[in-house]
Amino acid sequence: MIDEDWQPRPEPADTQGVALHVAAVVPLPADVGGEGEVLVLSAFGNMKLPQGRVRANESLHRAVKRVVLGSTGADVTPDRLL
Repeated sequence: MIDEDWQPRPEPADTQGVALHVAAVVPLPADVGGEGEVLVLSAFGNMKLPQGRVRANESLHRAVKRVVLGSTGADVTPDRLL
């Protein structure tokens, strides 16, 4: 398990519009019928993982929690950084 304070890499002096993003792979728990499936968002026939931008001075752990909660309503506890 990784500490809850995962930190994003330092931003370069000149970011030129480059932003750090996270995407979450959230396995569906067995108690809600999950059998190896993962949580995805679907709109207009497209599917994607919950994803979003990391805010300034925000840890990667906190960004994942915020992005998943905001896009799905699921309160998750991230345990691995890939």
